[in-house]
Amino acid sequence: MKFSIIGLGYVGGAMAKVLERVHDIATYDIDPKKNPSVSSLEEAIDFADAFLLCLPTNFSDETQAFDTKALDETAETILKVKPESTLIVKSTVPMGYCSTLQEKHPAAHVLFAPEFLRESKAEKDALHPSRIVIGSALKDEAFAQEIGDAFLKTLEDPSPIRYMSLEEAEAVKLFSNAYLALRIGFFNELDTYAASKGLSSSKIIESVGLDPRIGGHYNNPSFGYGGYCLPKDTKQLEANYKDVPEALISAVIESNSKRKDWVVQTILDKIKDKKDSSVLIYRLRMENGSSSIRYTSMKDIACSLKGKISHLAIYEPLWEEDTYFGIPVIHELKDELSIADLIVANRYEETLKPYLSKVFSRDKNL
Repeated sequence: MKFSIIGLGYVGGAMAKVLERVHDIATYDIDPKKNPSVSSLEEAIDFADAFLLCLPTNFSDETQAFDTKALDETAETILKVKPESTLIVKSTVPMGYCSTLQEKHPAAHVLFAPEFLRESKAEKDALHPSRIVIGSALKDEAFAQEIGDAFLKTLEDPSPIRYMSLEEAEAVKLFSNAYLALRIGFFNELDTYAASKGLSSSKIIESVGLDPRIGGHYNNPSFGYGGYCLPKDTKQLEANYKDVPEALISAVIESNSKRKDWVVQTILDKIKDKKDSSVLIYRLRMENGSSSIRYTSMKDIACSLKGKISHLAIYEPLWEEDTYFGIPVIHELKDELSIADLIVANRYEETLKPYLSKVFSRDKNL
């Protein structure tokens, strides 16, 4: 089967690596640095009749919904040339989006096949997915099965596959990420309590996790959930409720905000007696090994500290510019760790070991 992959972010890039194992593919992105295989959308359209749409859908605080402009325009362009094309939407969308697209273009085959990838391990997760979910209109159930079979052929190991309606598949994506955000928020609130009361957060978490209904995974306290998906997906899910009663999703969003406020205040309290204090933020990324520094909670922490500390700097080799929202950025460490009065690190690394006495982190590995 021939696929054209439109958008080469971490989802599109990972899907390209997986699909090319078995199928003929073309890739396109407006950014030439991502090395698309074709230089125009027109070439990508000409190559295939099945299109994976992996375009960004950022959350707009003004409209309280995902900004689907790039997705809308690309779909319209494809279907104008090939009205009976198969559009496999992988961008996260509001519930109801794909049904609306299908109704607007009845000759097309609109499928929603969300991905559940960790940005730092996207290709690995794409090769070994926890599940494949494909949503389709009733008329395309058999067609969805054909696409599902095409996906399964590319995997290294068998994976459970589930077929459902378009809106059910959209809900699976949003509720999955909302649950992850909920779990992060829960253990962060546990950690805030433990730290405030002088208790061992790691001992409590370990013992809580021994209950098999809870488990000992995904429980490491952080400075708040971040990344590209969780913040925007929880906000979109909250917006999708509208007239449906809910309290939990809104509470998850508020909990994350309060956690970051607590982290900032704790940092300020630790240096309040030092008139000429120096604070180094060690890395912007959320997880060790990640190359992503987009939309991390560290951005909010850094920006909240700006102007409140005499000497504030960020060590982040992945950030190419010399400043980050007006804060000086260090690309190579020299004496900065030894000079700093306080080192703020969301995640522990061995480099920090000689300076543990002045490291502030909630990582349970410390």
